[in-house]
Amino acid sequence: MTFFDTDGSGADDPTIDYDSYAGFQRPRPWPDDFEDILRLSTGFMKRAQKTPPKEIGFARLVRQEDLRHDKH
Repeated sequence: MTFFDTDGSGADDPTIDYDSYAGFQRPRPWPDDFEDILRLSTGFMKRAQKTPPKEIGFARLVRQEDLRHDKH
């Protein structure tokens, strides 16, 4: 299950940015670090240790669509 945090106004300032956060090389954020709204995005079966790029791309697309909707 993928998710993202948002302030509800369409701003795109993710607490977890996949490109810079991949592999969890940095400390993981605490729940208090996230915006007030967490949205569930996409679900998929994870069949390997790494998430397939196709699923990451689809999750990003859904996030972009949701944030665009919030701006209107």
